[in-house]
Amino acid sequence: MSVFSAFVSQQWPLFMVLGLLIAVLWRHESRSGGPVVSPHLLTLLINNQGARIIDLRSSGEFEDGHIAGAENIPWSDFHGRLPELQGACDTPLVLVCAMGQQAPSAVRRLRAAGLTTLHRLGGGISEWRNQRYPLVAAKR
Repeated sequence: MSVFSAFVSQQWPLFMVLGLLIAVLWRHESRSGGPVVSPHLLTLLINNQGARIIDLRSSGEFEDGHIAGAENIPWSDFHGRLPELQGACDTPLVLVCAMGQQAPSAVRRLRAAGLTTLHRLGGGISEWRNQRYPLVAAKR
């Protein structure tokens, strides 16, 4: 540990630049990928503004457990089904994926298509589960 501390103290300008680059990248990604909402804020959006939830996971993952009222548009079908979402100009859309990695790309594509009230669930369904919010499983 002392070797690392010595290295950092000798190379502090490089670490300052690294920190600045990480901050700029984080800011860019958070802006371009749309506003991130927590599970709590998502429930408020649903209850107060009638948010529409679009689940980007595969149909099998969706059937294993999804947020109540969510629509399943798998990422593999997303591009072909964009017209279905373009009519929802006034309703907030919240994009949900497994871990929050595909939703930013979906938000960017929808923003390019003219939609503005877009959000994404931070951490995806994993975060929803971690905070012990309920999931609905398909009947088999």
